[in-house]
Parts: sequence; structure tokens; C-alpha cells
Amino acid sequence: MTNVSKISKVTLKTAPLYPTIQTTFGKFHSHFKCKFHPTCDIKRLKTERVPLCEKLGCRCNDNSCENFAAKIECRANCSEFCENQRIRQNVCANIEVKQSVDTGNGLFAKEDINRGDQICIYAGPIIPKKEHEKRVLKYVEKNYSDFYAYKVGDLFVDPTESGNLARFANHSCSPNMVAERWQIDKRFEGYRTIVFIAKRPIREGDELTVHYGENINISQECRCGEDHCSGWIGQKKEEPAATKKPQTKRAPKRRAPPVMVDVVVREPTLTAEQEADLENYRHEWSLSRTQTKFYKSSYNA
Repeated sequence: MTNVSKISKVTLKTAPLYPTIQTTFGKFHSHFKCKFHPTCDIKRLKTERVPLCEKLGCRCNDNSCENFAAKIECRANCSEFCENQRIRQNVCANIEVKQSVDTGNGLFAKEDINRGDQICIYAGPIIPKKEHEKRVLKYVEKNYSDFYAYKVGDLFVDPTESGNLARFANHSCSPNMVAERWQIDKRFEGYRTIVFIAKRPIREGDELTVHYGENINISQECRCGEDHCSGWIGQKKEEPAATKKPQTKRAPKRRAPPVMVDVVVREPTLTAEQEADLENYRHEWSLSRTQTKFYKSSYNA
């Protein structure tokens, strides 16, 4: 989805996996929490502790708090004024999944949402890389139309078959949500929680969208309908060699020939007095050269 982490998606030319909400509503709900799959070797993973917030009376809700500025959720025993506990408390806006205009199922707001509010966590089973590769093959065999897996550290969050409603957020070139990676206290080293945050005020009934990013393993036409739509999601497909227009080599630029300018030199007009002075100077200069030549010939003799 966004550029904060890589997302793996496979798109097949088959019927949609989720034609109606009723077929999947039981497996996807707002308060689904991320759980480690049995294939994760959690014994080898070390837990991390986040720094203590040492600022007295801090509400920890803006960049004046060092933890909040670094996208680190404060510890559970932070001050009574701390508001940086949203992920641990699984704060979620009132949202729903329903049919979108051109992109199938979508995520919609059922209430007004303020800028900076946490909308939901991107939740699903946490799996290792090997399990992720196995699931990709399984999804292909089941003819799934598309599926997602967020890469968080060396692990993946895969809500393809079970997770929360965040899985239904569609792409937009001008999204109203942003995906952020947050560090939580006492979580495994390198693991970060993906959270959807409101980029701007959102009204009730608006569709909730995120930007999938450019460095993702998908390549499909974008239908978000925004004024500044790039027209493509992910990496644009390369045109076949047969359809590519041959590139014509440009001829080297020729330099213009130099322009020849005729310069007319006019002799200065001198007065009679200036002519006499010039003649005297020429006579003295000629005499000095004759004397110099005479001295040289006398010395050689």
C-alpha cells in the first residue's frame, strides 16, 4: 500500500473474490488484533522496550513528545495525561465496508473524522516469509482475484482470509489516509504495527483510501478518479517490443558558420603641427637605430 513498507499483491484475471459483503463479514471486523501464526519461531525473537517519556505533565499527543515524534507508542505506565496509547487500546473509528463506485468493495466512514485521528490498525495473522510464499501459491490455486500482505521487518501481516476492515481500503492518488509504522512496547524486535491515520478532515460517508505506493509488486490501471491521477498503481507495465515506437536518432546539431564582418580602418587626420612632430619622431628613431648599429659594428671590429 504505502511507501512505508512493501506490500505484496497478486492480481489475476478471474472473478472477484469478494462479490458481496455478506460472504466475508464474519471474518473481517474492526477489532481484529494481529496474532502470530504458529509457523513463527517466536522463541528466537527478542522483545524490545520503548524509551520512557520523562517529560512531566506531557500529553504525548504531538511532536513535543520525543516518543510521539519518533512514532513510538508510550509505555502503559506513562503519566495519567498520556494520550499516546491508541494502538494498545485498539482505537478505531466508526467505519464500514460497502460497494464502491468502480473499485469493488471499499472502506467508508460512518462518522466525521478529524485530521490526525487513528482510523484503524492494519491487522491480520503475522506470518514468516516461508509461510507467506506458501500462501501466495495457495491463493493462486484458489483463483483469488487479489490479496495483500504488508511486510513488517522480516515478517508479513496477511489479512487476505481473516483480519480487520482495513484490508478493504482502496488506492487513491490523493488519499485521505496515510499508513504509518509504529513501534510498540514489549513487541518483537524489528516488528512495527501499521496504522491508518487521517491526512485531512473526513466527512461521514466518504470513502477511506490510502496510496499503495510505487515500489509494490503490482501493476494495474488506476481508477481513483482524482484530478491528479497518475493513471497507474505500482510499476507501469512495459509495452511489448512490437508495439513500441522505434526511436529515431536525432541528427547532430550543426553549428552556424562564423559571420565575417568587414572592418574599415580609417587613418586619423592630423594637423600640420602634428605632422611635423611625427616626422621629427621618425627621424630621431631612425637615427638611434643607426647609432646602435654603428656601435655594434665598431665592437665587432
